[in-house]
Amino acid sequence: MEAKANGLTFDPFGKFIASQSSEDKKLTIWRIQNFKNITKEGERDVYYRHQQQSMSLFRRLSWSSDGAFIATTGGKDGVNNIAPLIERTTWNLSAALSGHMKPISVSRINPTLYKASGSEQHNLSCYSIIALASAESTITVWKPSLAKPLAILMDSFTMGITDLSWGFNGNILLASSTDGQVLAIHFKPGLLGTQLTETEKRIIVQNKYGRTVLEEYIKNKRVNASATNLSQLSANAVPTSGATPSQSAPLKQQEIFNKETGKKKIVPVMCKSFAGPNSKIDPSINPFASQQLISEAPVPPEATAP
Repeated sequence: MEAKANGLTFDPFGKFIASQSSEDKKLTIWRIQNFKNITKEGERDVYYRHQQQSMSLFRRLSWSSDGAFIATTGGKDGVNNIAPLIERTTWNLSAALSGHMKPISVSRINPTLYKASGSEQHNLSCYSIIALASAESTITVWKPSLAKPLAILMDSFTMGITDLSWGFNGNILLASSTDGQVLAIHFKPGLLGTQLTETEKRIIVQNKYGRTVLEEYIKNKRVNASATNLSQLSANAVPTSGATPSQSAPLKQQEIFNKETGKKKIVPVMCKSFAGPNSKIDPSINPFASQQLISEAPVPPEATAP
């Protein structure tokens, strides 16, 4: 690479890697098969040229679960800070999300896919939910069918946001900050949409990319043997008879080794283990069940002209 990479994201089907750099102010796409740079100068580069090199140490871009687009960061369109959405086949701009007062440094696409309105079994289509964060500690959550963000959280922290992460069931969004705090946002099940089943996702993958990619996807997908129905994973189920912790041997004193260099090393000691026939951990348990839910989309304030 000619310039340092401030962020990377993998194509969910293992064909490409995308990177962003604050030095050359570009989005670069690499083909994994031969690690060749397949991007050329294009219209998308215009949206990254005016970003501030020192705006952040990172560019947390992300790829949608169906592989259709990349949500990038640090874009500018005139005076507006935007998150350019780059379409997979042409690698050009397909849409842009704007509204943040400061540069967008984090974009995280919900790994869960949602069924598009009017989508039928013979003509399935889907959409993704996108979360963005910027330096002024503002978080926005975007749903394609809405002209404005589904949710806006302003002044979430006293300092900048370092990262966002979606929970596996698609209803929980975590945010971290340089002030040492972590924020959990819990959306009421169904608010973001109707989740696709694994079977429906495979149909969409085959329709978009063909049988070969689908077979590779099935081969590489790791499925929990205890999950017989993937819809159970996407629901906020009531906790079942959870894991039964079995106390291991009495806790030993952590051993400290003094090496020749004079440095000390503390060896971790296991405190507890989960074993036995009742040790299955239910992955659908929501650890934030007692928290307040976002049950409906808040009405955003009227946008003002820049």
